[in-house]
Formats: sequence, C-alpha cells, structure tokens
Amino acid sequence: MVLFHSPNLGNLGVRHGFGTRLGGVSAAPFASLNCGGRSSVGGTDSADLTRENRRRLLHACGMTGCEIVSPHQVHGAQVAICRGRWPEPPPQADAVITRDRDRALLVTVADCAPILVACPVTGGVAAIHAGWRGLVTDAIGATIRQMQQMFGSSPSFLLAAIGPAIGLEAFEVGEEVATAFDEAGLADAVVRRPEWPRPHVDLFAAAARRLECAGVTGERLDGAPLCTASHAELFFSHRRDHGVTGRLAAVIATPAPGGGLGQSS
Repeated sequence: MVLFHSPNLGNLGVRHGFGTRLGGVSAAPFASLNCGGRSSVGGTDSADLTRENRRRLLHACGMTGCEIVSPHQVHGAQVAICRGRWPEPPPQADAVITRDRDRALLVTVADCAPILVACPVTGGVAAIHAGWRGLVTDAIGATIRQMQQMFGSSPSFLLAAIGPAIGLEAFEVGEEVATAFDEAGLADAVVRRPEWPRPHVDLFAAAARRLECAGVTGERLDGAPLCTASHAELFFSHRRDHGVTGRLAAVIATPAPGGGLGQSS
C-alpha cells in the first residue's frame, strides 16, 4: 500500500492518510484499493471488497477499530457533524467534522481535491471533498466556519493538507466553469494559454486560496499537488478513465489516547 501523509498533521499526532489505488483487493477497473464508487460505467465492485479495502486503509493509518464516518457526497458545500451515532443512510454533504474519538472521517475522490483539517486546541478534525463545484460554493470555508461554531476552533490554529487531485495541465474546462471561478473570487486558479483551445483550472491552487481566505495560511498548510489524471499507476481518475474507475480515499481521525491533540469541554 502506498499512502501520502501531511508533515504538519503527522507532527501533531493526527492519524490520517491520502490513499492511492495500490494495496487493495478489487479487480479491474477498480484495481485495487477502491474505497468507494462501487458502480461505474465499467461495472460494479463488490461491497465486500470495498469494505476490505477500507479496513486495510484504516489499519495502515493506525485507525484499526475506528468507525468509518463518510457522507453521501453531492458536489456541494453542506457540512455534516458527527456527534454520537452516525446515521444510516448517511447525510448528503461534502464535508464532515467531529471531535469524537475512534471515528475515521473518510471522503472519496477520483480527480476532486480531498482536504484534511485538524485543530490542535479543540481536537476537532474534518475531511472535505472539493471538486470544482465545491470550490466555487466554498465547501472549505463552510467547514471551517462549522468547526468554529461547533468546537470553538479558531482558524488561526488550524492545520490543513490538500491531497492529490487532477492537475492544471489535465483539467480543461468550459467557459461557463471558468466564469464560475472568476465570479467566486478564484480567478487566479483559471489559466489560459495560446496552445490550449479552452481554459484550464488549478484545483490545488483554488483549494489553497479557499483555505487562506478562511484563515489557514503559510506553514499551517501543506499538501501533495500530484495529478491524479497523469499518474495511472498511482491514482484513479474519472476524467482519464472516462468514468470507468474506482475511488481514492482520504481519511482522518483524532490521535489515539496519548496523542497530541487537545480537546476542550
């Protein structure tokens, strides 16, 4: 299994990881660490296999025994709050926050940007799924505001990491998407070049901009700006594979007992 980790979150003792497609049990086109996306244009993956893949991911991230908390993602800016029992079916949201121990917050992506957030003061953690729609509607800002409201987490103390997503070179968009980014204050993430017939969008830059606007700046922000569409050996990619693909997972939990996060009452 190959995972990516945030130095900042790791130094804080936060259990977390950005998964790749390696180290699982699913067969093509879901090979092999498919953590969601049980159906695609190419067929249907087994629920037993995706559960085993998630179990393996949690074990590799030091979360064995944690309950998985994962929202029903809808490409918006809704934030689910996990306190006590997690409902089934899960709420429609593209981010989830908690301070509960032994909960593994998990979001899935296949080109969209995954973002993991932790507060060293209150013990709050968050997992965010941000595609272009989520960035335009500001799922990141909504999540940080919820962490402030529910936990008292000040943005000036938060640490955040952005995981692999489709890169600038691969993410060609229509003019309507470019206009949406412009109108949302994310014009810097839209790039036009003479050799490109249409504009491209830098999701990593847009996510970083949203975090900075929410108060997470400088050395408190890190990430892995790797392109999911350009590394078929490492990542699933909805665009590259025309929808015939699995889903990567990003997961975060509060530290195990004795770890580095505080928790206020």
